[in-house]
Parts: sequence; structure tokens; C-alpha cells
Amino acid sequence: MSAICFLVPLVVGGGRRALPDGVRAELELLDMRRFENGVVHLHYRFRA
Repeated sequence: MSAICFLVPLVVGGGRRALPDGVRAELELLDMRRFENGVVHLHYRFRA
């Protein structure tokens, strides 16, 4: 199973959390791409 995220640059100090407090996920970064507009594409695999 894998997860794909697009990170968009915003003002620091705001926003919603991706996971609730106390929840952790073991992830392995498979791919990363940076776009000219500042957006970052991240592709992760969940580790068992």
C-alpha cells in the first residue's frame, strides 16, 4: 500500500494535522518531485 501527498506552501503556523495526536505511520519515501510553483509531490510506502 502506498500514499501520495501534494504539499502546498502556505503561511507557517496554520493548517490541519494529517494525523491525530498519538497516531504514527512508518513510511518509506519512494519518490519526490518539486514543481516551480513550490508544490512538492511525495510518494510514500507504508512499512509493516
